[in-house]
Amino acid sequence: MVALLVSCLGLVLGTPALRPIQWRVWAGKIEREGAEGFTGADGEVERDYIGNPFKMLETRPGFVDVRRQRRDFTEWVKAAGK
Repeated sequence: MVALLVSCLGLVLGTPALRPIQWRVWAGKIEREGAEGFTGADGEVERDYIGNPFKMLETRPGFVDVRRQRRDFTEWVKAAGK
């Protein structure tokens, strides 16, 4: 019984911390800590670390203002014709 208890205790204490289930909690940890937050005891970054999950949202271009582009083009054509 003692050996079983010691084995169970060793397995429980030796497991890594659980990852959060909610996306916003996990993404917030990545934003705050970066790769250092996902470094294991051996000093290597975990294989499921992908970096900033919001990178695509931060680097996408803004909305295009078609009316402004049309007005700028019209002014450019008028200026070139003079």
